[in-house]
Amino acid sequence: MAESAMAQAVGDVLLQRVKSQVPCTCTNTESTVLPGKLSDVWEKFRWWKLEEIAPGIVTSTEWTDGEAGRVDSTVKISYTNGASWYLRVTELSERNHTLGYELIMAEPATSVSSIVGEMTF
Repeated sequence: MAESAMAQAVGDVLLQRVKSQVPCTCTNTESTVLPGKLSDVWEKFRWWKLEEIAPGIVTSTEWTDGEAGRVDSTVKISYTNGASWYLRVTELSERNHTLGYELIMAEPATSVSSIVGEMTF
């Protein structure tokens, strides 16, 4: 097997990526501009109508526990690739136009220990 330039650069020791056995935290912040009035955009996100916002990505949203607009409810998001994510709503703020959630189950399973997110408009 031919050695890579990286292995030669570190004294002929081939470096390889190894998945950590210790849980590590990281954050990811993304931003976008949505073409629409805040009131119209918030109305769809507030009620988790993701299939109306991104029909090419989300096929449906279904409340499996509780109901739309209630904290501690569970929404199942079905994606066009066949995956499903179950999110528990942890925050809903009309005043700040914020939704908080945590992933409680994914089909197929994800390779991370947890996902906690927030959407602010």
